[in-house]
Amino acid sequence: MNAGLKPKLTLPFSNEPSAKMRRPLEGVRVLLGEAKDEPAGSARSILIFQGAREVTWRRNIPGMQEALEDSLYDLVLIDQQLPGGDALEFVRKLRRGEIGENPFVCLAVLRWQPGKAGVDAALQSGADDLIAKPIAAMAVATRMKLLCDRRKPYIAAKGYIGPIRAQMSMGLSSAEQFEPPNTLKATAIGKPLDAATLKKALSEANQNVSAAIIETAAAKFSAYAYSLKDAIDGEDKAEATTLTGKLKETGATVRSAVEGSPHVKLLPVILRLNALVDLAQFGEKEASGAAALTAEMADAVARTLKGRPDDISALTEDLLGQIDARFPAIAAAVAEQEGAETAA
Repeated sequence: MNAGLKPKLTLPFSNEPSAKMRRPLEGVRVLLGEAKDEPAGSARSILIFQGAREVTWRRNIPGMQEALEDSLYDLVLIDQQLPGGDALEFVRKLRRGEIGENPFVCLAVLRWQPGKAGVDAALQSGADDLIAKPIAAMAVATRMKLLCDRRKPYIAAKGYIGPIRAQMSMGLSSAEQFEPPNTLKATAIGKPLDAATLKKALSEANQNVSAAIIETAAAKFSAYAYSLKDAIDGEDKAEATTLTGKLKETGATVRSAVEGSPHVKLLPVILRLNALVDLAQFGEKEASGAAALTAEMADAVARTLKGRPDDISALTEDLLGQIDARFPAIAAAVAEQEGAETAA
């Protein structure tokens, strides 16, 4: 009879015969998002039994966000039905770097009876994996070993940031892959990353992500500008007004993505693109030409970032030259805006 016997849950994190047998979560810091006491208690017991040094438990999404702002974790487990917001949108924001300091933390979504649609939705958010509830000790051990030994490379394209998947669109499957920092693996094998090494790894990975975010926003900005030119040329005032609003909203997104990113050298170009939108107003003398140049310049930004250039200075100088030559007032308007912001 095997009743009462506990399964062997220690797994080697190396293929070498002499590899030390370690518990799957040896020394790992875990953030758990679970609303109810009983499943949270069971999950915490399993995680601690498997070696977790710390398990921080939060009952809602605002609590999860606050925890990530205050501390770094090696593993995040979040229930898909966690109250206080949309758990999968939380994952997307985390991957975009809008929450916490490590967009590449190992993350698994917890879900009762995960059908195909639920699995697809969770994975499309950028999660590393999905674990069925109630959490089973062996399932956690197996998943953690996979995340340590064979974590999938990441991609950042078309608004998606996360692991490569077996089934992806052409635009995603052709995106450049990169290895995300994996503090879960480093801690589990007994070689945690020091602050300087982690900072460098995060900086290198963030370059791929920021370029993809700016590229996607710039391409959207360009598409709206081309449509605006058509609306202006066709004298469709209502459509032109709608598109102008969308351009201003998207322009703010592009600027936000550029500021503080490794591609901040593009900021003078983005400021001019946003200023061009003010000239591309229905009824303005130069509206059609301004809309066309806006589209062309945004297109150039998107194409260049798609190639992941090491230095975008040449692109910046070329675009600034074209914009300032065709619309001299733009440079003056941007300089005035920058002066006002500096003074404030």
